[in-house]
Amino acid sequence: MPLSLLQPGDGPVDWRSFIDGGPAEVIFHTDLEGRVLWISADVLEALGFEPSPILGTDLIARVHPADQERILALRRQALAGQHLSSVPIRVRSIDGEYHEFQAAARSVTGVNGAVEGLVVTWRDVNDRVAVVRAFATLAEGSRVLLRATSEQDLLQRMCEAATHIGGYAFAWYGVPVDDEEKSILIRAVAGNDMGYTRNLRTSWGDGPLAQGPAGLAIKTRQTQVLNNLAEDPRFAPWLQQANRRGIRCSISLPVLVHGEIHGALLVYSQDPRSFDDRAQELLEALAADLGYGLAQRQDAEALRISQEALEREVTFDSLTGLAKQGLSLQRIQEILDTREAPGWALLCVGVDGMTSINQAYTYAAGDAVLKEVARRLVHVAGAHDRVGRIAGDEFALILRELITSTDAAEAAQRILGALVGPFEHDGVQFDISGCIGIAMAGDDDAESLLRDATAAMRAASKQGRARWSFLDENVAARSRMALDVQSRLREALHNQRIVAWFMPIVELSTHALCGYEALVRWVLEDGSVMPPDTFLPIAERSDLIRDIDRLVLAQSFDALAAIDPAFHIAVNVSAASLHSGGLEAAVSEELQRTGVLATRLHLEVTETTLLQVTQEIRDSMLRLARAGVTWWVDDFGTGYSSVSHLRDLPIQGLKLDQSFTAGLSAHDSHTARLTRGLVGLADGLDLRTVAEGVETAEQAALLQGQGWEMAQGWLFGKALPLP
Repeated sequence: MPLSLLQPGDGPVDWRSFIDGGPAEVIFHTDLEGRVLWISADVLEALGFEPSPILGTDLIARVHPADQERILALRRQALAGQHLSSVPIRVRSIDGEYHEFQAAARSVTGVNGAVEGLVVTWRDVNDRVAVVRAFATLAEGSRVLLRATSEQDLLQRMCEAATHIGGYAFAWYGVPVDDEEKSILIRAVAGNDMGYTRNLRTSWGDGPLAQGPAGLAIKTRQTQVLNNLAEDPRFAPWLQQANRRGIRCSISLPVLVHGEIHGALLVYSQDPRSFDDRAQELLEALAADLGYGLAQRQDAEALRISQEALEREVTFDSLTGLAKQGLSLQRIQEILDTREAPGWALLCVGVDGMTSINQAYTYAAGDAVLKEVARRLVHVAGAHDRVGRIAGDEFALILRELITSTDAAEAAQRILGALVGPFEHDGVQFDISGCIGIAMAGDDDAESLLRDATAAMRAASKQGRARWSFLDENVAARSRMALDVQSRLREALHNQRIVAWFMPIVELSTHALCGYEALVRWVLEDGSVMPPDTFLPIAERSDLIRDIDRLVLAQSFDALAAIDPAFHIAVNVSAASLHSGGLEAAVSEELQRTGVLATRLHLEVTETTLLQVTQEIRDSMLRLARAGVTWWVDDFGTGYSSVSHLRDLPIQGLKLDQSFTAGLSAHDSHTARLTRGLVGLADGLDLRTVAEGVETAEQAALLQGQGWEMAQGWLFGKALPLP
């Protein structure tokens, strides 16, 4: 298991608690003139000042001159009793550097009700961003372990995780070379290094070039953090190049494989204090993940060599070239033991009518048919080692990357379609078909799994030619039902029974209507409505989701043309539609067709979808944004979206996931802190906000008090057709 997913001797990492566990906010109490009467001890960690000397002074002198008027306005409004959102400011620390904070203030009254001063809160924005960046990089690194196709691909993807997801300036990976200079060979580079690594010379031996972060990390096996490159003499040989690129700090992470040093991952940032203790801890977990992935690939390579040697000694079927039953069982058992593919199925394929072919013609004709069946099965399986011949006219086929039994049933239908078709031998044409038995992998051993698949195949053959079945008829029935839903869904799209209903969105401060969210509904022939969670997952596993997205988009534009021009409509965009390349053209077509202003259309994508944004998609999103379309992040707080995505993509708003709203109450301080932190992040990035799933007046009041601007939910109205 990747090391980032567990802490030693502990349960899964709670990343929200990890982020919230950082330094406390700097809080201080002032009199009416702004003089500090009391200040929290956190000012020492945040700015380097002892609390005592600050008492009696006005901290506005430490605020950047360009931000002082903003602070004075905040004071005046707070003293007037107004409740305000936080404002961004820059404060000079004891070392002379400016640090970014979000400042908020509220008035303090005495026993007689008169205002006596203010309580001011400064939240360190850079500190929170540093941890979020590091965690986003770590989360992407865990996914990279599953996606990488080779050691080189793994190294490259890890560097890209730091730059594309974490938002760091650039990253590279180097391995020690046992040559005369003890040089470090750069294996992978990502980000815009502006040629920094092209002629980079560094060493892990002796001398000045070995005192840099890469050489020290490899020699000492210890992480090297340089949070101020300009003041660290060890970085002198490379400082000029770093300054030209605006690089302020770096971290060098040693990577161990089976206890031995493999190399070092170097990450550079243009932002000061990017690698504090908590960010370092997260990135060290990333390096441990990388070592884990490299070790897995080394082990896999050793296993492959061993298996190839074994297969040379094991007999294969001379007719088809496929593994016989013994080797097939071994391969199945290896997958079961290693859990290499946690979602997979074993299919037993029986050829229809082989006895009749052998009796009516010759065994040579039957052999030709079996060879053709084997060829077709290998073609549809995509790999020779996924198919085996387990008996005379019976084959085993391993299907990987499945999620449900319905996926297996869909695959079985495709395989039956690939098998069916004429085949000619010695001037005689044969109509090939087969029956398939399906066994989903569980806790069984290989022989039990093959036995169940074979029994299911025999049950299928009793139903006729070209059939599939599970051993458990209940599973078969559920799978057929899902396939039936898919077929009916296609028909419903054709018959225009898939429609958009609209849920109201209101301003929290006034509860006035400001827009709608378009939600898809399937209206059955009897007038009842099929729940979206029944058919949308099925649509998402096929090409139907793009058709649904296109239909909802068109109906939303029709609605925009009919409702008050002051209202907007939010439309969800699936990952499939975003990657299809046709979204931009579809929106342009609807804008031209209806004449609706582009600014009234909000397109919503989930956090998970943001992680898969390519440069082509980014360019398309930017063009739509320049045309006036607004992009929002839906279900915010449940995924791992990078701060760099919110910064670099044309995102203008966040929608709080309804799971946060559901847990929000006056007595749930944990959820309240989370929602307050999320709206603070949105405020700091100048993003609009909507809270989903609001069902009670208490939730609405708490969200409004935290600063959420808009809301939707059953408190304000369910999704319905527009009148």
